Amino acid sequence: MKSNIKDITPFCATHPGSVLKDEIVSRGIKSSELADEINVSRSIISDILHEKRNITAEIALKLEQFLDLPASFWMQLQANYELDSERIAQRAKKSKTDALSVANYFVNKSIAENHPITILTLIKLVYFAQGYSLAYINRPITNAKYDRIEAWKFGPVIPNVYNSFKHFKKNAITHPTSVMKWDTETGDYYFEDPIVDDNETIIILNKVWDTYKDWNSTKLINELHQQDTPWFKNFKEGKNNLIPDKETGEYFKKMLGI
Repeated sequence: MKSNIKDITPFCATHPGSVLKDEIVSRGIKSSELADEINVSRSIISDILHEKRNITAEIALKLEQFLDLPASFWMQLQANYELDSERIAQRAKKSKTDALSVANYFVNKSIAENHPITILTLIKLVYFAQGYSLAYINRPITNAKYDRIEAWKFGPVIPNVYNSFKHFKKNAITHPTSVMKWDTETGDYYFEDPIVDDNETIIILNKVWDTYKDWNSTKLINELHQQDTPWFKNFKEGKNNLIPDKETGEYFKKMLGI
């Protein structure tokens, strides 16, 4: 079955306590009032609202009676939270995605489809991928330890990507980049091409590629230089200011109507 963005596991699992909190706030009910009405200790309700305790079947039935929302609703929220939490944990253990693996993915796509790209286009595609990922699944495609996103003169740039492909200058990029690794068993070094290794990120990258692969560099630059963009807000001549992920995510959510 073909995957799509809507099927992707979210970065943050939604605890049923956050839903309950929104519900009682909208009804003007205090947490202490809720606890007293359903005959549950205030500390337990407080823990649930602060996402420190799960909703049990017993509490779900009590909420059903008081809030007129089915117990199955609360139990389904709890089940979804536990499943998403486990999926997120497994993904974190397996995924090695970073900016260079994403850049290599786009380079390999360009070669496979005979659709040449330059470093300027590649840098923009990686940033779009960051924005799409933050917007759709609330997680970056970059590695926070190595992949700082900065506001340069020609737009958002990840220095790690720029430095790895700058030797192509204005020419089409003809092969992916490699990174040096150390073999602890042999005591020698070797080179490896970073790759994207999780399906969720690949769905995002394919979406970005299909949307922007035919845009020329001027159009890409103009798209990211508008007055409300994260680049515009952070760019200062002569300084490579950080572009926060929060601003990027909020901008792309608005742009994509999420």
